[in-house]
Amino acid sequence: MSRLIQFVVVGRLRPPLADAGADFEKRIARMADLRVDEVSAEPVQRGDDQVFRREGERMRAKVVQGGHMVALDSRGTQPASSEALAAWM
Repeated sequence: MSRLIQFVVVGRLRPPLADAGADFEKRIARMADLRVDEVSAEPVQRGDDQVFRREGERMRAKVVQGGHMVALDSRGTQPASSEALAAWM
């Protein structure tokens, strides 16, 4: 496979989401090379601005050379369907 999909994530999935995450990784791995890099979460006591900045710095350092970055945020908009997400990708 020549296409690489890389996820750079903050922290690890924990139950009950861990099983769903593992299933998602298996499905993507059938279509493309998959790489998942985790960075540690910043303590929330430091305030949102500092948390986002520090986590973002660690995440950017993990992105493969020449990769395209897309930030997903729980406050963002969701794709209308999995087909819409696939078309966007």
